[in-house]
Parts: sequence; C-alpha cells; structure tokens
Amino acid sequence: MSDVDRRSVVEWPDQNGRTPLIMAAMLGDVPLLDVLWQHGAGAANATAARDAEGFTALMHALRLENVDAANWLVAQSKSTLSTHDAKVLEVYGVDLTGVPNATFQPVDEYLGGGGLAWTHPSGERFMDSPLT
Repeated sequence: MSDVDRRSVVEWPDQNGRTPLIMAAMLGDVPLLDVLWQHGAGAANATAARDAEGFTALMHALRLENVDAANWLVAQSKSTLSTHDAKVLEVYGVDLTGVPNATFQPVDEYLGGGGLAWTHPSGERFMDSPLT
C-alpha cells in the first residue's frame, strides 16, 4: 500500500464522521492509537478531526473516561481542548483538571474522505447540524 493510500485509510471517517483515531480513543485502545499514529494518523487528525457531533478524539476519550487514551493523545499528538470544547465537556460533568487548552485551529477541509465540511461548533454560530 502506498503512503498516500495508507494515510487515506487511517483518516477515512465512518458514517458518523469518526476517523479510526477517534474510534480508538473512544474504545481506550492505546496500542491501536500507536499503530494508527505510526501509519500516518498525524497530529491534525488527532486534534482537528471532528465527528458529526463535533467531538474530537480527545473529547471522546475524556467523556468516556478513557484516561490512558486521553493521556496518550495529550502526550503523543499534543491534543488540546478549545474553550468551547471544555464548556461542552463540563456539561457532561467531565473533570478537565490538567487537560491543556489552546485556541481552536480550524482546518481547511474535513479530514478524511467524507462529504462533511466541518468547522468548529462555536456557540451561537452553531445553528444547524451538518446532518439536517
């Protein structure tokens, strides 16, 4: 498999917009996170890719209490939460002690081969779901 094909596979979202890296974070599967990282799921995929609900891999790991996966994402991919991400997780009662925050960095296009053009759901500007 070529490098381009391999990267396409590790960034391809499912029907919910979840990349393999997001799914591995949701499952708390740190060895799989390592494998995906070694095969091209780079930092942009870990920090900027969002599923159809607007959650990143780090957000899912924290929400589902997959501490090892969250720690891996912060340490390996330098994942952070935007201010809005932190507010969303606080609604779910997630303890964000020690989780780094940073200014949100939008990407030019959706990471993966899906058809969703996704930007950050920043509060008042987020009116419509991309699925409606």
